[in-house]
Amino acid sequence: NSAIDGLDHVKAYQNGDEYLDAAGTGAVRFNLEANAGTGGVVFYSGGATPTAVAKIDGSGNLTVASCTGCGGSGGGGTGTVGNGTAGQLAYYATTGTTVSGLATTGTGSAVLATSPTIATPTVSGTGSFTGNVNLTDGADAAQTLTIQPGKTAEQNGSVQWNSYTGAAAWTWKKDSGNALRMSDAANALDRMVAYPNGQTAINAGAGANAVVINNGSGSGTGGLIVYEGGANANTAAMTVTAAGNVNVAGTVTMNAALIANGGIHIGQSANYQTGSGNYATSTTCSMGGGLQSEGFYWNGSASAPDSILIQPSCTPGTNGAEKLTVANSGSSGPFTMNVVGASTAQSFAGGGAMGMTAGTAAGSGATIGCASGHVCDGVSGTLTLTTGTGTTTGSLATLSFPEAHTASANCMVQATLAGSGTVNALEWSETTGGLTLTADAALTPATGYTVRYWCGGQ
Repeated sequence: NSAIDGLDHVKAYQNGDEYLDAAGTGAVRFNLEANAGTGGVVFYSGGATPTAVAKIDGSGNLTVASCTGCGGSGGGGTGTVGNGTAGQLAYYATTGTTVSGLATTGTGSAVLATSPTIATPTVSGTGSFTGNVNLTDGADAAQTLTIQPGKTAEQNGSVQWNSYTGAAAWTWKKDSGNALRMSDAANALDRMVAYPNGQTAINAGAGANAVVINNGSGSGTGGLIVYEGGANANTAAMTVTAAGNVNVAGTVTMNAALIANGGIHIGQSANYQTGSGNYATSTTCSMGGGLQSEGFYWNGSASAPDSILIQPSCTPGTNGAEKLTVANSGSSGPFTMNVVGASTAQSFAGGGAMGMTAGTAAGSGATIGCASGHVCDGVSGTLTLTTGTGTTTGSLATLSFPEAHTASANCMVQATLAGSGTVNALEWSETTGGLTLTADAALTPATGYTVRYWCGGQ
């Protein structure tokens, strides 16, 4: 007993416990003094045959005979606490003498020191992985990584790639409408969108960027093939070859100008000419179709658009034998052809019949009409003029164009009489609407004359 603090520092009971106490905030210390023994502190079991049951050696390592609750089945592990790996908490994973390690991150988090095998884990909250993550099936079976956003309603679910600064760069996202979107997150633009049971959209980057196909070095040279889909999924609808040739099995509808630096191949025939190439040597040249463009406004009427069908045909190997037929859907107005290098466009008004009326100089009862076997349109024709009685000089006949020109026409006219030749006493004058034939001398009454005309100009 200390007379100063009144504390029993050492107390021994007969046939009982023995106490060793420190006072106040002091500690019970062992081997503190210089040159004290280095054997540590050893605890014995006591009894008839005392045995060492625990030891703290001179380095502070604790050795115990057993540790209840330290792991294993019923305990029984032995080892030295403190002989583990730095940064890991030593513990006994199983009964035995091997000390296992539970690693710490240094920030208060604990992780398994070695790769664990976890069956059907459930992880909640937000987590982070550092380093690589491998998902290995380990069996010859299908493997699925499932992302299921939402609990009672559809939500967005994304896989996101960030820049090294942590800013969002790209995302693969299933949106709340179950469309799959590949998005340029940095520029807020969907680059590809696949709609459930709907279309698939592909978008180039904003600005003057383009959707580019086969632009990588070493890419395939088979071009681009678009198939019909549905029941005809194996049937090509459009093919763009590596050389830039476009083959379309169906109809091409254009609402804009078509600019071609070579030839245009329409239909299934292989007999055609492109650019300055040669004609095929086949005996036929069936193009198999035509080039049709909607939206032409015949007669300048915006209320009645017509379609113009151009149907080319040719005789292979014969230069100059090609024919280009221009037909419309029923109107009879003029059409305009712009020729490269021409000062102005040329207008041809040959789509309808030329109007014609005999004049007073042709005599009473005179008639005029298109000669048998000929076509008399706004460009050319052969007429039969049969004079009546009382012929005189003056207006012999009036011809009216089916469509007016933009300027006075340029015409050539010739009148002939069988057995006599050209009738020279004839002149004519043109306007935008037609031309008038004038007799400088009276023609023979009741006589048939042949009149030929050709008119051009705008």
